[in-house]
Amino acid sequence: GAWSSWGSFGSCSVTCGTGSRTRTRTCSDPAPANGGIPCDGSGTSSVTCILAGCILPVNGAWGGWSGWSDCSKTCGTGGRKAATRACDSPGPSGGGPTCPGASTQSAVCVKAAWPVGGGWSAGSSYGVCSVTCGSGARAPERTWPPPAHSHPTTI
Repeated sequence: GAWSSWGSFGSCSVTCGTGSRTRTRTCSDPAPANGGIPCDGSGTSSVTCILAGCILPVNGAWGGWSGWSDCSKTCGTGGRKAATRACDSPGPSGGGPTCPGASTQSAVCVKAAWPVGGGWSAGSSYGVCSVTCGSGARAPERTWPPPAHSHPTTI
């Protein structure tokens, strides 16, 4: 058998970027018959094609999470806090998909009243010795009075 002439190269396999163009030929000029030898080689040939000046799709990717917002309650339970992130590392372009998942998250927060101010009292006379016989220690007696005000603090 013998190969036919090569056909024309087809269109590029991609619409943007690097692809390939293919052409074909057939073992038909003449085709092998009556025990004849098949054609040697390939019936296809490809070349690289590059389509420049087009916009390639870019998939969006998440940036980092922001810090947590303040609790929605100023005191007590049942509050919520939130954090956000942006689909900007990079942002989607050229038809690429946006980031999967949520751009916000939230969590429960509790604001409890914690003492502000206060402090140890100045101390009074020395207390009783820590032992009844031998060497011991005596310390001034001090108290921690409750403060006059309290301040809400997130826990």
